[in-house]
Amino acid sequence: MRPLAGWAGLLGSRLRGWERRVVAGYGIRGIGSLYYLAYALGQQDFFVPQRELWAVVTFTVLVSVVLHGVTAGPVVARLDRWRAGGPEEGAESGESGEPGEKRGAGTLRATSGPPA
Repeated sequence: MRPLAGWAGLLGSRLRGWERRVVAGYGIRGIGSLYYLAYALGQQDFFVPQRELWAVVTFTVLVSVVLHGVTAGPVVARLDRWRAGGPEEGAESGESGEPGEKRGAGTLRATSGPPA
């Protein structure tokens, strides 16, 4: 649900096609789950011990952070190649973008720190 809301929120942006999908999918997620769980535990009694609920939610957030960290760089690099007009590795799977879309209008880059 959250990626769909992120995608819709980017409709007026310069991002198109796969760029918009990637940004929507890689947006902030996870930490809200901790807040939702804390709120729910304060409002309702559950049949599952609180300790187990915290463990499951924390593990889920951790896995999400690791997966996003491992996959974000390669995904953004692929988008950069696509925008530069390089090899279209995903063309056979329908990753050709949207009709009338201009390539090279901007660049997404994976960085490990603030811009220089």
